[in-house]
Amino acid sequence: METDEEKSKKLWEKRMFRLAVYETPGTILVLLGAYGKFWADGDAFWSALNNPTVVNVMLAIGITIWLASWTEFIKMIRNKH
Repeated sequence: METDEEKSKKLWEKRMFRLAVYETPGTILVLLGAYGKFWADGDAFWSALNNPTVVNVMLAIGITIWLASWTEFIKMIRNKH
């Protein structure tokens, strides 16, 4: 039988894994957007990254996902202690 501490640890690990899964698309969007905005110079490996509107939308969505993920992470840490 599991103790409360073991259950709490499993729940914490499950929530952290879920948070990492949610944050991954945001990270990908931010990295692609940054590449398109600062390094591609019109010669990107994906033609959509040459379009400033697409790049700005990718950055906006990616940063929003990051902020939501970090907000949830901070809430988790506050509730743990």
